[in-house]
Amino acid sequence: MLTPVQTNRFSRLPRHFSGSSRGFTLVELMIGIVVGLIVIAGVTALYITVIRGSAFVVTEARVMQDTRIPMDFIATDLRRAGYSHPSRLAGPMGNPFMEIDREIAIHDFGGGSRNCILFSYDPTFRYDPMGGTPYNMNNDLSDLVAEGDQFIFGYRQNPNDGTIQMLVDGSVTNTTSCTTGRWEDLSDPATTNVTEMTFSSEDSSCLNTTLDISSGANAPIDAFDQAGAGATAFCEDYYSKEVESGESNIYIESRQIRLLLAANDRRNSGTSVNFDETIRVRNNRIFARIEP
Repeated sequence: MLTPVQTNRFSRLPRHFSGSSRGFTLVELMIGIVVGLIVIAGVTALYITVIRGSAFVVTEARVMQDTRIPMDFIATDLRRAGYSHPSRLAGPMGNPFMEIDREIAIHDFGGGSRNCILFSYDPTFRYDPMGGTPYNMNNDLSDLVAEGDQFIFGYRQNPNDGTIQMLVDGSVTNTTSCTTGRWEDLSDPATTNVTEMTFSSEDSSCLNTTLDISSGANAPIDAFDQAGAGATAFCEDYYSKEVESGESNIYIESRQIRLLLAANDRRNSGTSVNFDETIRVRNNRIFARIEP
C-alpha cells in the first residue's frame, strides 16, 4: 500500500509519461511524416521537371546546331555564286560561271518542291598568284575539268530520309539536274529530321539596260522585273516585258535567294526549329539576249 508521500511523488512525474500524452505524440509524429512525404514529393517533382527541361533544351540545341551549320554552308557558298577569277573573263559579259547551264538553278528533288539549288563559282583556293600550271584560265573551264576541281556546288533536302545533302563531286559540270553526282549528308539522319528546305528567288530583280525609256514610248516599269514568291528562276518574266527588237538586249540580274528550313528531333517531334533567311548573291549577273 502506497503512502501519501509516495502518491505525491508519482503525481509530480512529467505529464508525457501519461497515457493521454503518448497518444498526442503519435499524432504529431504522423503529421510530421505526412509533411515530410509532401516535401519529398515536391522536391522530386521539381527535380524531374528540371531534368525534363534540361533534356528539352539539350535536344533543341542539338537540332538547332544540326541545321544551323548547313544553313551557314549554304549562305556562304551562295554569296560567291558567279564569281570568276579576272583572268577567266572574256569581256564584261564573258563570265563562264554565269552561263545559262551554270547559272543558279532551283529544282525539285525526290518528290519535294524547290528543295534543291545548284550554282557555280571559281574555286580560287588553289590558284598560283603568279599564274601558270595547272590553271591556264581558259574561259571554257577546260583546265578545271582536266584537274577534276569542283566548280558546281549544290545543296538539297532528301525527303526520303529527312537530311540536308551537299554536292561533293568534281565531275558535275552544269546546274541542270540535282540527280547526278555524289552527295554527302550535312545533317545527322539519326537525330534530326529535316521536314522542309525550300529555295526561292523571291525579290530578285532584272533590268533591261538596252531599253530606251527616255523617249516616252516605254515606261521604266517596262525595263524592270522582280521575281515573285515561289520563283525558281531569275528574270523569268523578261520576255513578256518590252524589248528592243532585233538588238542585243543587255540584262542585269540582282539576285537573292530566300531559304525556308524546318526540322525536328526524330525521337521527339515536338522539339522543332524553323529558319527563314534571305541570302544576297554578291555578284550580279550580266548577260545579253538578241530578241526577235
